[in-house]
Amino acid sequence: MGDYLKLAGAYPVHILTLGFAYGATIVFTFFGPVLIVTAGELAPALSLIAVVFHVLAFYLPVSGFEYKPAYWIGLAVLVLGLVTAFTLLPVPGLVAATGLYAWLIGRVGCLWTYFVLETIPVPCKGRVVASSLFLAFLVLYFVNMSVPVLSRAAALAVPCLMAAGAVLCCCKMVLQGKRPMDRNSVAQSADAPVPPYFSFLLLVYVSGGFSYAGIYPYFEPFAHIDRYYNVLFYLFAMLAAGRVLDTLGRKTAFVTGVGFLSVSFAVFLLPSTTVSYLMTQTFLQAGWAFVNAFGWSFSWDMAARYQQPHLFSRGIAAMLLGAAMGAFLAEIFRNLGEGYKAAYSLLTFVPLAFSFIWLRRFPETLEKGQGQPN
Repeated sequence: MGDYLKLAGAYPVHILTLGFAYGATIVFTFFGPVLIVTAGELAPALSLIAVVFHVLAFYLPVSGFEYKPAYWIGLAVLVLGLVTAFTLLPVPGLVAATGLYAWLIGRVGCLWTYFVLETIPVPCKGRVVASSLFLAFLVLYFVNMSVPVLSRAAALAVPCLMAAGAVLCCCKMVLQGKRPMDRNSVAQSADAPVPPYFSFLLLVYVSGGFSYAGIYPYFEPFAHIDRYYNVLFYLFAMLAAGRVLDTLGRKTAFVTGVGFLSVSFAVFLLPSTTVSYLMTQTFLQAGWAFVNAFGWSFSWDMAARYQQPHLFSRGIAAMLLGAAMGAFLAEIFRNLGEGYKAAYSLLTFVPLAFSFIWLRRFPETLEKGQGQPN
């Protein structure tokens, strides 16, 4: 834990910016508990719309005016005003509020990818990502416990505070650091291997979206437990994932995550009992902790390898698009009715199996000699 505390002291703004932004997404716009409480049956559709805005926000290059704190403050005031009035809005207003919220958070995340490329040293990239994701899911853990006893207005305060924290930290990051150079317009002879890298991440996260939107509804009979257990093991696994990424390598972290997920999907096929629920959840959370940390670190590494900062944010866009596709497929299956438990397990595993094979085409991006604790 000491190395994580040292990193938090060395790069607090960078860790908090992504931590708040990621947390703002998972508590609200991506099937978050606050959206479910406040939007009810509209939550799945609003989540899918929001993910489209997230994808666009990460895909499009950063503009010059986005390096000005005044822009972020103005946009945040508009968006958070809409979110505060969320329960009073008609359906078009709900779509606008979730879409603009997703755009705001996505652009913060996109700008973050540009700044960290030239700020965070190689040997600790995995643990920096893990620190941010740990913070985000720590907030989600407490929100899951508290949302059932909160009013809808009080619940909406959580994403507003997270988004406000992300914007304020983003402004501080912009003021503290020099403006990074984007080589987006520079032709690189090494570009050829990059498109398969995007497709690889998209395939991985089709499985993620499918499992998130498809498997979790089967946990409803265990809601009294899930409220306290969901995400809990993810937190411990994320800290372990950061160390594996920075010492043993990116591929090792991915393979470890897929191994955990395979156990989870296999146990999921068993009859629903408290034991099978706990095992499924434990390995599911551990698996996605490793795979999520890998996805961010791998995108970061590929952008640095090809000296093109925009590749980092576009790798995240590919991950989000894959998650949206998987969630959409899960919604289709859910509308077909009960009895598709085996299909959920199989279709969640198949994309991971193909991506596991595909991983051989990519280099180990933690180069020899870099994997030393900081």
